[in-house]
Amino acid sequence: MICSLKSGPYTFAFEKGREGIGYAVWRDAGPSPICLYRTERPLKILLKDYAAKMVDLDAAYESAEILDGKAVATGRVKTDLGSEFLFTDTVEKEGDGGTFRFSRRVEVTAAQADDLGFGSRISLGVLTGRKFSEYNYFAPGSIYRQNQWCYPNAYISKLDSQPCHWFRDAHFTLPLFSMQHIDSGDAVTFARAEYDVHPSEINERTYDCVTSPTFNYGSFGVSKFGYLSMDYVYPGTEGYDEESTPYARGVYKYQFGFRRRYHPVEEGFAQECSVVMRFGRFGRYQDLLRDAWRYVYGRRPPVIHEELDLDRFFDVEIGLLDSLCRNYYGSWGVPFKCLLPTGEIGIVDYEFGFIGQQPNIAYQLIRYGTKSGKPETVQKGRNVIDFWVGNSLTDWGLPKCWYDCQPARWLDQPIWTRMISDGLEGILDAYNFLKKEGEEHPDWLAYVKKVCDWYVDHADPEGSWPRAWKISGEIHDESRGNTSNIVRTLVQLYLTCGDERYKAAALKAGEWCYVHCYQGMEYRGGTCDNAAVMDNEGGIYACFAFLSLYDLTKDPKWLEALQGAADYTATYAWSWCYPIDCANRKHAFRHVDFTGMSPVTAGHGGGGDVYMGAVTYIFYRLYLLTGDRWWLDYDLFLDRNTRTSYDIDGKFGYGRIGLCEEGGGGYSSFSQSGVYAWLPWCTQIQVDPISRMKDTFGVTSVAEAEKLPRDELLVRNEIYREYPYYGK
Repeated sequence: MICSLKSGPYTFAFEKGREGIGYAVWRDAGPSPICLYRTERPLKILLKDYAAKMVDLDAAYESAEILDGKAVATGRVKTDLGSEFLFTDTVEKEGDGGTFRFSRRVEVTAAQADDLGFGSRISLGVLTGRKFSEYNYFAPGSIYRQNQWCYPNAYISKLDSQPCHWFRDAHFTLPLFSMQHIDSGDAVTFARAEYDVHPSEINERTYDCVTSPTFNYGSFGVSKFGYLSMDYVYPGTEGYDEESTPYARGVYKYQFGFRRRYHPVEEGFAQECSVVMRFGRFGRYQDLLRDAWRYVYGRRPPVIHEELDLDRFFDVEIGLLDSLCRNYYGSWGVPFKCLLPTGEIGIVDYEFGFIGQQPNIAYQLIRYGTKSGKPETVQKGRNVIDFWVGNSLTDWGLPKCWYDCQPARWLDQPIWTRMISDGLEGILDAYNFLKKEGEEHPDWLAYVKKVCDWYVDHADPEGSWPRAWKISGEIHDESRGNTSNIVRTLVQLYLTCGDERYKAAALKAGEWCYVHCYQGMEYRGGTCDNAAVMDNEGGIYACFAFLSLYDLTKDPKWLEALQGAADYTATYAWSWCYPIDCANRKHAFRHVDFTGMSPVTAGHGGGGDVYMGAVTYIFYRLYLLTGDRWWLDYDLFLDRNTRTSYDIDGKFGYGRIGLCEEGGGGYSSFSQSGVYAWLPWCTQIQVDPISRMKDTFGVTSVAEAEKLPRDELLVRNEIYREYPYYGK
């Protein structure tokens, strides 16, 4: 070794090789350290030549030494035409947990006109495996293991068929990328060290190979150009598969497999970037995911928008639902859509759950109207539930899920387990709430029991169910990943009426979810408007299931599974940000950043919606159950930042107080594009956890709850204690 730095059991060493100085990473393993990663020619240039082709050039360092506690190595790369690049790479340790910071400066010291652009590649040669498929991967919100539950052409979905897989750091909810050898457990995480990303001067949606001095994002990924390596490419050339571009079915297919980005080859121009390299060994993939996410999140936690008043937020949002709920052509409900920026109603039809959430909204109106002395609001909620209870059941057992009020008809749409569970919980919550107020609705309870009886009778031998049925009763989607969705409903129905069949069905379904969702990470199919792919709502509903089973039984296996599902789900919240353009529209992101937003499905990064607001209550309860301070700190962030994009005081110009945009994309290309409309779920998934916080802890916010005595919080956290059959 010429020089080295040590962090924990890992040593980053500059070593003399056959062609000059390279670097390697060693792990202590008793008397014989193991070399895990080695790069013999680390100075790598991606050159845009005179014909706009990408040419790989590399060289070894010429010198390496320790200066002021840092390892500094230098060297040069020359092109055939005579352009010259001076590299200065600096490595320093970051704590004692196997983490190093690698900073690179590349200066153009000579330039030739026909060398049109350049990028560089920080490369870590992997010695443990020979194929991409020998590894699992993690990039938050986009890549989990090998994305086997994602859409075709998702990131890394064709691992060994491509020479490289590079993805822009701005695609991910934190700028990090991890790979873990499946057999050995050895893992490395690359993360962007600084968050100073900004838009360039070009249209970032283009697939052309472009040169600009204004690029300052990079790309993470893996490649196999002679050997397998973990890479950070700067600026962010990205690509992996021509089939995944907009040109896949056209004559330009083979011209647009990559978005190539270059800096200018101009004498005096200097490129600078830095990444964090974190090394570890993990027995399980889930442990790598947790370690990478928490470490990178903790390096630069997002700014929390503490100025948001959640009491006022709740009043505005429930008031919005109250104002929109009425009798439309003979049936009660909340419109399917309001348009931005006018706030006008766009469509009126009703969904039982998911993006429509009619019975859950009805429960919230009943609760709010009762507590605030507004009998007309309570009656609106009754009317909505009466409509579904009285009209929606099919003759074969499950309820129809989508109703159009004019012309009055049930739409021929699939019947989803996710949608059913949402609607049943709303009806059951309303039933239990009004029963405590002395008001009986036996028909509501009978409706919930009838639907759940069907589920009990039609579970497969493992305790799971298909994802969806046709309205005629045939199976529409065989995927079983939605099994978690109905578990909490069954638990709460058992606690309401005491029928052991519901408890048994919930526990058996929970066992299936423990194996498939938690251990197998099959968090998929949570959204009814996507295929049965991995998504954030699959994780959220697994959290609901495992928490309800733990509340019911206190069996530690359910708490273990809850923590695993929550670790996965947490990685979907954008926890860093950068400027994005809003296309000259009135938009929240002209006033607030997009932290707290969340991608919907894994596999393709770069957008978000507000659904992570749904977890604030359960993440706080998880903190109380485990004592893990990280969950409190993270939930304080979610409790505010998932709600800042709602137009609470009219400053966003959305035309109606309380609206937000349902979701959008384009973040990674620095230009927001979305549906530019509000849907009922946007408000329901925010008022639900806030109302649960109020009912459980007597306050609306996590910060206020933390002011209560710890002993009182733990007692209040026993949320099922008031149900008739709790503990029986």
